[in-house]
Amino acid sequence: VMLRVSFGLKEGGEGNMKNGVIQ
Repeated sequence: VMLRVSFGLKEGGEGNMKNGVIQ
């Protein structure tokens, strides 16, 4: 999960971070 959260942040958005957490 943490890796996906970091990836989401790098992609540039809280939306991506939330998607990473959900997935």
